[in-house]
Amino acid sequence: MKLKIKGKEYSFKFGTKFVRELDKVMPFIDGNMEFGMGLSAKVLPELRSYNVNTLSRVLEIANRTEEETITL
Repeated sequence: MKLKIKGKEYSFKFGTKFVRELDKVMPFIDGNMEFGMGLSAKVLPELRSYNVNTLSRVLEIANRTEEETITL
């Protein structure tokens, strides 16, 4: 996926590596246990509630492997 931000085009990849990174950064925590369900348990509900902070973090993670990187 590509987005134009302030006139500059950036690439974003939402593959397996993205999901792994997302699980590290935003794990689902139940009691003292962390689960790799960050996408379905945390991120998607927050995006559905229009959480802009979550959107910016998701885009930053999806852009980490690209040549032109964004910053928060």
